[in-house]
Amino acid sequence: MTHLMWRVLRDRWHLLAGTLCAIALGVGLVHSGLAIATTIASARPPAGLDAADRAAYLTRLNGTNTLNGIASMLGVFLTVFVVRSTIDFAVTERRRELALRRLVGVKRGQLRRMLLAEALVLGMAGTVVGAVLGLLLAMVQRGLYVRMGVMPADVVVGWQPVHVAFDALVGIGVAVGGAAAASKRATRVTPLDGLGARGEEARLLPRSRWIWGGIAALATVAQLAASLTMGGFLGPLVMGLGIVATGSVTASQFAPVLVPATATLVQKLARGPIGQLAVAKVRDDARRTAQVAAPLIVLVSLVAGLQGLLDTQTATGTRELVATTRADLLVTTTGDPTRRIAAVEGVASADIQVQVPATITLGQGKNRRKLTGPIWALHPERFPTMHPYRPVHGDLTAFDDSSIVIGAGVENAMADGRTGSATLTVAGTSHQFSVAARTGEGLAATDTAYIPLAAVPADLLANAPSTVLVTLEPGVSVDQVRSAVEALRLGQVSTHTERLAVHNATKDDENRAVMGALVGVGSVYALISLLSTLAIATMQRRSEFAVDRLTGLTRFQVTLIAVLETLTTIAIGMFLGSVVSILALVGLWTSSVKSFGSPVIAIPWALLAGMALLVASLACITVWAAMRKATSNPPVHDLTTKE
Repeated sequence: MTHLMWRVLRDRWHLLAGTLCAIALGVGLVHSGLAIATTIASARPPAGLDAADRAAYLTRLNGTNTLNGIASMLGVFLTVFVVRSTIDFAVTERRRELALRRLVGVKRGQLRRMLLAEALVLGMAGTVVGAVLGLLLAMVQRGLYVRMGVMPADVVVGWQPVHVAFDALVGIGVAVGGAAAASKRATRVTPLDGLGARGEEARLLPRSRWIWGGIAALATVAQLAASLTMGGFLGPLVMGLGIVATGSVTASQFAPVLVPATATLVQKLARGPIGQLAVAKVRDDARRTAQVAAPLIVLVSLVAGLQGLLDTQTATGTRELVATTRADLLVTTTGDPTRRIAAVEGVASADIQVQVPATITLGQGKNRRKLTGPIWALHPERFPTMHPYRPVHGDLTAFDDSSIVIGAGVENAMADGRTGSATLTVAGTSHQFSVAARTGEGLAATDTAYIPLAAVPADLLANAPSTVLVTLEPGVSVDQVRSAVEALRLGQVSTHTERLAVHNATKDDENRAVMGALVGVGSVYALISLLSTLAIATMQRRSEFAVDRLTGLTRFQVTLIAVLETLTTIAIGMFLGSVVSILALVGLWTSSVKSFGSPVIAIPWALLAGMALLVASLACITVWAAMRKATSNPPVHDLTTKE
């Protein structure tokens, strides 16, 4: 069997090359994440930093670790999914070969050992290539993190022997594991069924697809139900990430049953015998179409789903700022200049909020939790007017000089069960306060808490950074009042609309950086897998194309049919991936309805259109080039090619 395995590797190299590329790219992706994680774990702040700079340095390391952790999980998911799909595709394409070997006396166990040995060799080769590739990918990802500002520039990603051991575990483990499942399924089919696509081979959804698709579907439904009922924004955001992963697996496993239905719809648009034949080929081999579309489904789900979550988060944050801040002008200054601003003609009110260096401790004993972050001091009686939140606990009107309000910058998990009382420490002095209310989660606001101005020493207020929320009288010109306030030379004056524009621009920049860090390399991986699968699937159909040419079709017509098949496959993958990405936004949609009374959702239509154009163009070029090679011989030569 060893000799037979090497013969197969030599003769079927064009089919197994896609598996090798998938393993190598997956190992490189995982290697990069592991290298950055171990480097961050051993990184220490440079000597000579003061306490504040040291804390900022450690905060950046933690931010890098979190972002890299999410990217690594997505990388592992992509590696397992793509490698398994590629191996399954390769084994499925060889079902006739395997059936013939069974007919000449090769036993089922021998075939399984042969397939596992092939996977072992491919896994080892992919590990070596992936380890080298991982060094390059680690440099690329480090550059992305540094440009984002989350990773200190002096941190250099190193190499450790444990990385190679983990590479071997991933590369060989995923390859052999995928081959074990595919070989067991392939050798279970009788030789005659394998030759004629009967029995289990004739089913659109074999038993394995029902099992894995059902598990993924249950996980998707559970996460969708949780995102609809848990409330807030953080939970639905996390559930959306999970739906992207499990939903793409569900769509990929159940895709074969949707191919005939889609082909029927496309057939109504097809014109002439060429179009009709292309649609018939797609419908006739629905499983192959689904296997080719699988990487595209994952690609669209990840890219469009994550972009949709980030865009919806930004849009929701903007709506939150509009709903929770009442001001026509905002003045960023120092101290308390409200009297001077209130004296300007046309100003109805000028409310001060001062950011103070303080800490708040919630709970007692083991349940104690110290909160740090933006803490604002203001007049309690003006708080409901300045920030009309919908509190999830308590009453904003109960806010007075002996209580505080927990802000939107604190997660529910940090505040639940600890909102009975709080210890406020300002200028080294601690005081006990009750908690009047908690505003609930927010996506834009980062305020940890609001405290009464009376709790802050006067000398601290005089030099602390502050913001004055200015409300104008009805009918007054905003520009006129703004000019008058700017003439006071108190600080920066901006309108609420300008603040929202700055917020949106900042978030858009952050979203692009996060997308690049999370799915930049992974999306290229999925795209390469899609194109390689298309090329291999095309090259495997030389006998079929030879039959088409012998029936009277020209070489150009056969190529055109293959391109039309590819466009239909791309349409199916784009549709299923788009459905998954939109499902990931449902939780945030319902949360925004509960919070603001109207839905907020941002579907990345422009991104989906751009992806469809890019993927369709690259896929057509790939198939066209593969067809030139697949049809280069006379049809009689390819028709009589031995198995």
